[in-house]
Amino acid sequence: MSAWRPAPVFQTYQALTPMLDGLNGKSPAKGPQFVLSRSSAASPATGLDGRLGVQESLKYSRALLCNYILSGIEDRWALFTRTGPHGGPLTKLSEIPVQEREAIKVPVPCGPDKGVLMGIDLDLSVKDLLFQGEVLPLTTLTLVVDGVTYRLIAKNAAEPFLVSTPASVAGTNLQIHAQRIGVGRSINLDQPFATARLRFYEMPVGP
Repeated sequence: MSAWRPAPVFQTYQALTPMLDGLNGKSPAKGPQFVLSRSSAASPATGLDGRLGVQESLKYSRALLCNYILSGIEDRWALFTRTGPHGGPLTKLSEIPVQEREAIKVPVPCGPDKGVLMGIDLDLSVKDLLFQGEVLPLTTLTLVVDGVTYRLIAKNAAEPFLVSTPASVAGTNLQIHAQRIGVGRSINLDQPFATARLRFYEMPVGP
């Protein structure tokens, strides 16, 4: 019987920096035979403080998608079984500038065994840097997915995260099929509109 080995940062919603998320990402990549995941009631999955699940723990999500297959779901518990690496390299599709209140169309994957990922190059203002404290931020940058606003983890934003996943992970926290995406701020402290560049990639996900 395999011993239970939680991810290094046990609550994935606490992996708010590239370093911490990287630790979690290495866990399934090296991995246990099985991963048991509690599926969010919302789809796409949400994390702490209204964060988008696949963005708050993006490397962990990619490693899970690329090293495991879904064996079954019961009572919102998803069981993944390790199969070895089956995720291919990222191919850049496009890079598009976006301004607050705009919604950019997400590229459609070219096949059912493809995923689409997106990285965000944020244009941070001086006030963004001053007021986005870790404990009690006065304002936070946001990610708008199909009209729903999520709190964006700015430190991880440049790393590509899943925005469209294959049907093989339907019903799990990896499931997402974003159609349009934008950026914004939770509160505008006399600042110009938030702006960024969205980088889209496609990734093959084999059996």
